Amino acid sequence: MDLVAFDSDDVDAAIVELDARYLAGEAASYGDTWSVIAESYAAIRRHELPPTTPDCVTIDHRRAVSFAPGDLIAYIRFGRELGEDFPTANRGCAPADQ
Repeated sequence: MDLVAFDSDDVDAAIVELDARYLAGEAASYGDTWSVIAESYAAIRRHELPPTTPDCVTIDHRRAVSFAPGDLIAYIRFGRELGEDFPTANRGCAPADQ
């Protein structure tokens, strides 16, 4: 196992490394799916909305539900209007090709 260290303010690079390791290991057989999910969260970290299909279904499975099914994009937009960043630990809706 390789050890990699990152500066405390370089969260994006750490996430990229973590995703690459996950893709090479546990997610290897799901590479296409995982790359779509990872790109969705990369878009959110860039303060962009991830592309979605018209029939995209989003469901918040956390104990304290923050948004209703199907309202993820509205939830992200509202948070951005308030100037808040959203954690990206929980993976969500897969984007479509644009």
